[in-house]
Amino acid sequence: MSAVSSIRRASPAGEFQRIWSEGGQGPYGRMGKLLAHLSLLANPSPIARTAGDTSAARLWDDLLDEIAETVRAERAYLIAIQDGKPVVRVARTLDREPLSNPEAKLPAAIVRRTIETKAPFFGLDLDGIDEGGREILRDAGLQAAVALPLIAGGNLVGLICFENRFRGFEPARDGMEWIVLLARAASLALASIAQGRELLHLTEEMRKLGGLVASGRVTQAPARPAPAAGAGGDYSEIVTKSPALHEIFETIDKLSHLSVAVLIQGESGTGKELVARAIHANSLRRDRPFVSENCGALTETLLESELFGYVRGAFTGATQDRKGLFEVADGGTLFLDEVGDMSPGMQKKLLRAIQEGVIRRVGGKDYIPVDVRIISATNKDLTHEVKEGRFREDLFYRLNVITIRLPALRERREDIPLLIDYFLDRIARETGERKAVDPEATRILCRYAWPGNVRELQNEVRRLHTLSGPVIGPETLSEKLLTDGAPDAEDLSAGFEAMTLESATEKLERELIRKALVRCRGNKSRVAKVLAVPKTSLYSKLHKYGLDEI
Repeated sequence: MSAVSSIRRASPAGEFQRIWSEGGQGPYGRMGKLLAHLSLLANPSPIARTAGDTSAARLWDDLLDEIAETVRAERAYLIAIQDGKPVVRVARTLDREPLSNPEAKLPAAIVRRTIETKAPFFGLDLDGIDEGGREILRDAGLQAAVALPLIAGGNLVGLICFENRFRGFEPARDGMEWIVLLARAASLALASIAQGRELLHLTEEMRKLGGLVASGRVTQAPARPAPAAGAGGDYSEIVTKSPALHEIFETIDKLSHLSVAVLIQGESGTGKELVARAIHANSLRRDRPFVSENCGALTETLLESELFGYVRGAFTGATQDRKGLFEVADGGTLFLDEVGDMSPGMQKKLLRAIQEGVIRRVGGKDYIPVDVRIISATNKDLTHEVKEGRFREDLFYRLNVITIRLPALRERREDIPLLIDYFLDRIARETGERKAVDPEATRILCRYAWPGNVRELQNEVRRLHTLSGPVIGPETLSEKLLTDGAPDAEDLSAGFEAMTLESATEKLERELIRKALVRCRGNKSRVAKVLAVPKTSLYSKLHKYGLDEI
């Protein structure tokens, strides 16, 4: 018999009640680190505060996420008692996401009973609870629920509640013990914040509960402050020295304290999602989700269910409720790529969601409020699309509050060598092999127009790394690169007006031979045939122009 099943058969509610009363021990892992951070929050001394990130919001999120994961709870709530009334501080789902409209979903009867009795409510499943508790669960539409009162200094400061609608809980004993420890720690931290005074050190409390010693020496990088306008954000994920992109960075800095909609325009492969992520990372929403969707990759029906979610039974295969990306991104940023490919019907639904700040799941009746910043992107000229009647003008103005145009790679050729090195470094970390690039190959790569932009360059570098030896030379380049990346007539004639006839002829002759060598991959016999010159003449000119080694 498993540990879980033995606990459940031996009155699971009673076992959980006993552990709640006695405390217990457990392994020091992720929860141990969380306990240490909660101890810092409960102890406001300057030394303790500097030992780690004691951001209350982040700690409460982590606290509920650990509880939900330990017992596989569908929803978990942290509730504070303010002026004698329960106030939902944090509500989380099993997917480690914030729960929308938590007040409407909170099991009010269970919360009220826990506040009145100051005693925990244990309903691990409908079969393991008394008739009164079973009736409360049924009235709330739940299969299982647990509510733990948070008491500090004899006062009820809040409670933790977690629930399941479709199945019971099956926590192992260690899992129950850790939830008890976390609840006790949360009691002290919550009271410390509410009362604004120092309480007993949590490390002493934890020693009493389970003999666990938390040193308080766990360190964590402090939260990054919101970048001020013009202060310069973090753009380390974007490889560039282009003045055009640095101007874009300055624009993003100015948006850091705002949540206005942004439309990013640019060709495919220019890095629109990377810029969207930078906007999110340098905004006040950076600690909330960033969610992206390619609107051009889905049909209208699929896109609607992806963005807005659906309810059970909405269509064949909808066996359970599912939240959409608007709900997932609540409080954060939703990036809609290729928004110009949306159907007219989907454009209308998106406009309504943006205007009213609410969404309705497919097949559902309830309206769900959402707080989402929209960043959209397209490789189309939406102004032209509006004139042609293919894109709604009212939606265009909703999305186009701020416009950012990304330059094509051919417009910032100075970044090509940097990007080549960057991609080679990434490949080296994957394969353990770092390859160099011949200067002539780099020159050809820089001359190429790159219609697929950075994405095409990345794929080409990976291909070259696979096919070449220790050094990537011109002979490995594809025929298209060799042809299109060769100097054109304008390049060859540059400066001819200041040359003598002899020097101009030599320059042109050298470039023609060099180009032929590259195209023929160093095969001098083929070069002689292509240029229609005797081999002896070719060898002489190769020596004259220093092209022997190509």
